[in-house]
Amino acid sequence: MATWGTCVLLLWISFGPLSAEPQVPLDVAARAAGCHAESDKLSCLLQKLFAPSEEQAAAAADPSKLPTLPQLPVESTFEGLLRTGPALFDVPLGAGDVLAVLGSAAGRLPLVAFLLGLGSRTIGVEKDLVQHTRALLALRRLRDLLYTYGSDLVDSNAACEDQAAKGECTKDPATMSRCALSCYNRTQPTLLQWKGKTVSFFPQAAASANLSEVTLVILEQDGLAPADRARELAPITAKLEAELAPGSAVWSLDRLKLQGATAQEAEPRDPPEEGKPEKKPVMITVPAGGLVFLKRVHVATQWSRDVACHIYLRVPGPPAKMRPAWPLSVEAAQQLQRAATEELQRLGAMRLSGAVLSEMRFIDASVAAYGAREIGARRLARAFGAPVAALGSAGPDWCRCRPRKNQDLAYEVGALSLMAMFMQAVHSPRNQCTLPPCTGTDKLVAVAIAELRKQLLSGNASADLPPQALRDLGCLRLSDQRTLLHAALGRKDLQLARAVLRSQGHGGLFCRDSEGRTVLHHAAAGGSRASELQGREANLSGALQPRVNASAATEWVLSQMHSHAPDMVLATDSAGRSAAFSAEDAATLRLLRQAPQNLDLGATDIAGRGLVWYAAALKRNPILVELLCEEGDLPPRRNESGAANATVPARTPGPKAKKALEAGAQDPRASPFLAAVRQHAGLQCTGLAKVPPEQIAETWDVLAHCGGLERAKKREREREKERKKERKKEEVLVERRVFILRRDLLPN
Repeated sequence: MATWGTCVLLLWISFGPLSAEPQVPLDVAARAAGCHAESDKLSCLLQKLFAPSEEQAAAAADPSKLPTLPQLPVESTFEGLLRTGPALFDVPLGAGDVLAVLGSAAGRLPLVAFLLGLGSRTIGVEKDLVQHTRALLALRRLRDLLYTYGSDLVDSNAACEDQAAKGECTKDPATMSRCALSCYNRTQPTLLQWKGKTVSFFPQAAASANLSEVTLVILEQDGLAPADRARELAPITAKLEAELAPGSAVWSLDRLKLQGATAQEAEPRDPPEEGKPEKKPVMITVPAGGLVFLKRVHVATQWSRDVACHIYLRVPGPPAKMRPAWPLSVEAAQQLQRAATEELQRLGAMRLSGAVLSEMRFIDASVAAYGAREIGARRLARAFGAPVAALGSAGPDWCRCRPRKNQDLAYEVGALSLMAMFMQAVHSPRNQCTLPPCTGTDKLVAVAIAELRKQLLSGNASADLPPQALRDLGCLRLSDQRTLLHAALGRKDLQLARAVLRSQGHGGLFCRDSEGRTVLHHAAAGGSRASELQGREANLSGALQPRVNASAATEWVLSQMHSHAPDMVLATDSAGRSAAFSAEDAATLRLLRQAPQNLDLGATDIAGRGLVWYAAALKRNPILVELLCEEGDLPPRRNESGAANATVPARTPGPKAKKALEAGAQDPRASPFLAAVRQHAGLQCTGLAKVPPEQIAETWDVLAHCGGLERAKKREREREKERKKERKKEEVLVERRVFILRRDLLPN
């Protein structure tokens, strides 16, 4: 026994566990390719898959010949999201997922998902034949690597490749069995199947792909101009809204213009009288669900440290009783609430009052009633449901925004969750929408605001608010996922904000919008001016208290957070920006900087950009003065014509400016001077709005007087010249590489 045990131990040490065979394609392919280092296994394998062909390699080695295309396609923005929770609503990609990459280019992203074993099936759709050919070459190499280790799919004859090329695989069954690998490569060039997982590539336009079984769609950009891209996305967006199954997710770098899906249905009518023929049915258009924008996450890539990715989820169409009748009113909102409770009961909710469905019951009901897949139904529950243990002893939290201490707690779906899910995909008629998007939840929140202000006008500002009329509607989300408290503080309406907070409970201080911004972010934005009443709100103003400025709204939010949500004072959004980045006036910034808030004014976002960068890019001149200029040392004012009374000389930065400019100093792209140059040249900074021209000159003065602008401008001009030269060289190389690739890969 001792001898047998020793032998087994020696075998285990030499070869590892005999029964443990790698199940992830990456492990098997990397082992066959000789990529043994765990740290760069994926990158090593990708370099081998996308290496140039023998002819291209020979051309690259000969300086007299034209260079080839880059060996490795650029890393996709979405690779970092494939294994993260927020973009998938904390439901990782599993065996029930089917991924489709629209605009897959050379096929890197579909192959990465397949190699990591994510999902059961991955599809790449690319209309460019050159890129599609590169994807097929990489797919063939991967197939060879997977089937040369631990598989019976091998060739027993050295002449198999030539025989398969002549088409003998389909003519002679013996050739198929003798040349299994070569025949598989020839007969299935666009498909790879391995241990229950599949990856395939299709040379077609995205709008013609079949997406009915897909659970995750990734829209890659193709370099088109914004106007052309918008025209290309319109039919694709309509296809996604109409064709995807409920619970399917969509990732896109572009903000999609959603309109909701519709269907034709016979108008319900009473049965005909006895003896009279039945009339021909009248067809009407009814809402049939669609995509809902839920969040925007920021990703660092090889080509940018801050890329915004928009996350959408397909929701089912509402049942007949939950289709809104336009225009909406308080009575219609109450009817929708009752219909949502009845729908929950139809789906299997046990409690008649305040009916809720557990996560598992909702998943089963969604699969049966709405045609969702199990994995998609789970994402619907996580996106619109609420954690079971959200209501605790920490204080009222009617909107279920308080973070959970135990992330493994289950979710439940109530009437409000169900109504929000349906209404966010229902869009109002065009004649009732002045500023799109106008979803059902947008209109319901407007109804809640109108009803609440009526109560405030009646002098009932301090009374408890009726839970059915306002507590539920106040927790609905706008199209950008703001709650009613976000909207009230964004408009600096403290009277409305106090009433909403009483309705929502102090748990409402934990709510975030699609960008991850808190109510403190919205309170700090807006500057020193008080918001103005506009449109329908002006008709309800009456005896309402006047609006306040940003510093007053910020002070009120801070007082509430210090008592009930202290952790939210320092909270950052999805780009890593605290509320200080939202401040537009010096008073608000000083309020956030002083104790007990102590917000770090030297902090940066995920791209390394500091407060000075945002102030220069957005021409927030009071913030620039507060951050850069010493006390009492301000640049000269400009006259009414916009010209300076005297030339503003560039000076050496003082201690205050040097400290402020340290944020992001390591990366030239985070330079505030570069941001000012871009805005001055009319180039919009990514993710930021354009600035009125009259503010640009004042910004130059502040930067020159307090920040040493002239020397920085000289450095930036020199860097820009070097960048232009490099871009010119790259353009010439790319043109030559495209020519070579078309000559080598495309048929004559």
